Amino acid sequence: MPYLELPSDMAEKLDNPLVRDKKVVPLAGASVIPALAYVTVVGLPTWLFVLLPTAVVSRTVKYLIPSLFETKIKAQIEDPVPEAPALTAADTSSRQLDLVLFGATGFTGQLACSYLAKTYGRTVKWAIAGRRRDALEKIRASLGPQFSDLPIIIADSSDFASVRAMARNTRVVITTAGPFELYGTRVVSACAEHGTHYCDITGEVDWVRLMVEKYDGLARKSGARIVHFCGHDCVPWDITVLALAKELASRGDSLVEANCYTDTRGSFSGGTLATMLRALDRPAGSAAAAKTTPKAAGGG
Repeated sequence: MPYLELPSDMAEKLDNPLVRDKKVVPLAGASVIPALAYVTVVGLPTWLFVLLPTAVVSRTVKYLIPSLFETKIKAQIEDPVPEAPALTAADTSSRQLDLVLFGATGFTGQLACSYLAKTYGRTVKWAIAGRRRDALEKIRASLGPQFSDLPIIIADSSDFASVRAMARNTRVVITTAGPFELYGTRVVSACAEHGTHYCDITGEVDWVRLMVEKYDGLARKSGARIVHFCGHDCVPWDITVLALAKELASRGDSLVEANCYTDTRGSFSGGTLATMLRALDRPAGSAAAAKTTPKAAGGG
């Protein structure tokens, strides 16, 4: 079949997803006026008088007293990795729970609590975990009277023993407590050590690379599935591209490339904002600034 060359203007239009899919740019014409007013009245002052000064002050203090902020991270990164797991995923006799939600009192944690309560109720054995009992009790009360005896676990990433006890007692840990560079390392470690499956909502690529380098071997021995990037940073795109690839495969074709676009509305949660500020003022040579690329490997 001879190759048909399209006129340049038509080819350009077909290559533009907005034109090809007949979509309208949200900020077009008069609709740009309220958005511009919002940015001018709210967005710019917030950045200029809140975010920028906070980042500058934080960076200055960390420059003057680096040990004050880096000690916790360094201590967690330097925790020794056990040579053998304490439990494996197959060891279920000592696990009283199916799932623990760590970081339940945060913005995303509360959303996850509501989802678990609505979707699963008490059909699975789950618990909420965090540092402050009073805050956890408020979250439990908000779920309704049927959850009045929902287990509460007090666990703090600065108290490794409490995190290990949490991981040892459940089959799965879901954590929404970020920044994960500060609060996630020991949760990953405890899950890898005890054969406990793990997932988080991080978008901190450097930290994830470090976790793979340090705990992949232990997790393979224990059978723990350590799954990062389960938040908005990745999940919509992963699911969309997977569905698209399956659909094309069912038609005898294959997916070569996919470009994803999104239109979101909302504000940053406290954890997301803290992660952004952390990334902006991370000192050079931080433990999370891993430079090597871990090799992909198959298996469990």
